[in-house]
Parts: sequence; structure tokens; C-alpha cells
Amino acid sequence: MYEMIVARQHGFSKRQILDTLNFAFLSGGPRAINAVSDVAGPWLDSWEDKDDAGRIVFPADWSIDPSEFVSGLDTTQIPVSDADEAALRAWHERVNSEVPRFVDLWLKLRGPGYKANRLRYEQATSSAVLPKQIYPLLTMHLGAFEANPAVVRYALRQAKSIGGISRNHIVEIIDTAFVQGNEWKMAVILDGDIADTIEHWDD
Repeated sequence: MYEMIVARQHGFSKRQILDTLNFAFLSGGPRAINAVSDVAGPWLDSWEDKDDAGRIVFPADWSIDPSEFVSGLDTTQIPVSDADEAALRAWHERVNSEVPRFVDLWLKLRGPGYKANRLRYEQATSSAVLPKQIYPLLTMHLGAFEANPAVVRYALRQAKSIGGISRNHIVEIIDTAFVQGNEWKMAVILDGDIADTIEHWDD
């Protein structure tokens, strides 16, 4: 609730906040949805806002692209086709610079379930009011907050591929995750290859 009030004061629209929550619920799940509904439901219901774009000014080289995270899966059928598999691999090569091991493993072991979850991710990142650069930064914040270096690495690869994300953006979003935990989280995250990547980030 606190974060939403601050976002509104800084010019984010109701639609932008709802799209951010849509992405957050991928990680938070039903308990998070219920918690937000209990605390902020009446506040959101009472907010009449027809300006979807809001007043917030994003960096000039950021862009809204609802198709950025869309891999091209066939949404008309549940079974995973050869074309679906190829589309997922191609998406990871484009956005993450590699095809992680889990992709082929889960396509083989849990194809339809993986496809369904992947489509949830694509829907949650297809905002028409938030720039595509927001999503790797949100993922990066989550990884740093949960002291999970693997998630931060994953988000850094996405940020580099998508472009428009500066080292200042990365430092700002990660630093907000250190408000709770402070130096023990810094010791976990700002080490090794992650520290090298941030230090030598080419804007």
C-alpha cells in the first residue's frame, strides 16, 4: 500500500500500477493477491483514473513493446509442438543470450505445464503502458531482495539484451533491495561475476 501511494504521488497511473502488480503476482502467488486485495482493494476501487499513460517520465531510450517477451507459442492448443519448442529456444537466445538448461529439461518432463506457465509470464510482461525495460529491473530487484544471485544474473542478461538500461538504473534498483538486510545481502549479491558485470557495465 505504501509503495502504491508513493508511485501514485510520483505520477504513475492506476493502469501502470495494476500492470506492475500483475507481474508481481507471478512471484507472490495467491497469498500475495489476497493480501493486496485486503489492504488496497478499496483504495484501488475508489481511484478513478482515465489517464493510462500517467505523468511519470521514463528515460528517453526506453520503449513500450508488448511483444518483447512474447515467444510465439501456439495459444490454441495445449500440447507442445515442435514449433513451440523452437520458439521458446529462439526467444531465450534472443533475450537471455543463451538457452538455459531448464528449458529443454522441462519441455521434456512437463511440457504442457511449462507452456501454461510460460504463457502466464508472457501475459504479465505484455503491458501497453509500461516500458519493456521495467521487467528485467523488477526481476533484478526481486533477486537482490531475496538474496538470490542466480536471479540477478538472469535479469542482468535480459537487461543487456533489451538495452536502454544504464548502470545507474541497475544500482538504484538493487540498492532499494538492501534496505532490509543491508550488508549481508550486499555480501551475497555484490560478489564475483555480478560485481564485475555491474562495475564494467557499458551504458
